[in-house]
Amino acid sequence: MKTYLFAIIILWSMQSCAQKNISENQTIRVLEKLGVIKDFQEAVKEFTPEALVNKNAKIDSNSLASYKAKYFEPDLSYVLAKQMESIYSKEEIDMIEPLDPEAMISHDPNKYKSFEDRLEKLYDDIYIDANKLLSGIQETGQANPERPFEFFTIKRPNGIYLVEAYDSYLPQNSKIAANALIDAKNFIDPQFEEISMASYGILFQLKESDQKLLEELLNKDPKTIVALIVNEKMVSLRQIDLIKSDHGYQWFAPWSEEEIKTFISAIK
Repeated sequence: MKTYLFAIIILWSMQSCAQKNISENQTIRVLEKLGVIKDFQEAVKEFTPEALVNKNAKIDSNSLASYKAKYFEPDLSYVLAKQMESIYSKEEIDMIEPLDPEAMISHDPNKYKSFEDRLEKLYDDIYIDANKLLSGIQETGQANPERPFEFFTIKRPNGIYLVEAYDSYLPQNSKIAANALIDAKNFIDPQFEEISMASYGILFQLKESDQKLLEELLNKDPKTIVALIVNEKMVSLRQIDLIKSDHGYQWFAPWSEEEIKTFISAIK
């Protein structure tokens, strides 16, 4: 009797999987007819796991595996099908499958607009997560505006880095260059500095060639953003026209006095 029941359960499971695959395949056929799969694949071709590794071979393997599982497994068409099935019922997909693309969209324009919004959100999520991988950024806690750099790490050697894209409200989404603009070993005499009451930072000198490099960037675009990274932490994120002082290169850092002194010890 137990063997019979077990066989029934296995058969039911196989039938459920078959129905699930049929539904997914049907949705994929609809998406192919709409041109969604081809267009989306083109839009994210720079962000496939393979493309990211080609750009930066040092990407953390575990983070890359999680990214791949989230957006590209078993493949992108499956992920897109799930997006459509979150908006359209199976009965609605049955109904629109025989239609031409224009009729599919006009069948329920509001629902299709909701689907397009889902695709836009998916693209944005892929873009952000891909750039985090390329930048070596890993979130390790909850965001705190009072300590904006505390909840993420950056897998980069100590140094000054060019920040290619930056959101002041979401520093964890910064796009950071793969290689240091100036290696920390070139910092001269790093010192703790109290910039104002309860406001601290790091001050150091640079050799003439490094000064010239920063001046060239400043002349090109004074709003260029650069980051000081130490111990895989973003110590300071500054506009390049704000780092030069009468005493050297000054980096305001939203960290405690003790933490800043620890950073200084790491670059001395």
